[in-house]
Amino acid sequence: MNIDQPRFGNSIGPSAAATAPVGYVRLHGRNYEEWFREGAGVEARYDYLYSPEELDPWAERAQQVGAATIDTFIITNNHFQGQAIVNALMLRSMVEKRAVEAPPTVVAAYGEQLDRFVRRPSSR
Repeated sequence: MNIDQPRFGNSIGPSAAATAPVGYVRLHGRNYEEWFREGAGVEARYDYLYSPEELDPWAERAQQVGAATIDTFIITNNHFQGQAIVNALMLRSMVEKRAVEAPPTVVAAYGEQLDRFVRRPSSR
């Protein structure tokens, strides 16, 4: 499993392992303080928006996994207020090396973060 999560003790570190025909990459966010805070709810633990710089190595890892598998799935599980969608769009753009389509509501909410990763709808 190729996973990004808050690091602690002997937790799984970043990797690009492919051990089956299906590849899997999962990003949980890095909200360390809330992840381990007693009583923190799901919305607090997963409240994390990756920066493009944090996603760059994961895009490379996803490409490595994809080159060694038939199908590869990238799951963004930092779902608080649409952040998982934003990071999924960013990663897709990085992996495919092109601007991607995005839901208008997501672009409206996260336009600045998505600017270089999404195609803007043409105005008519």
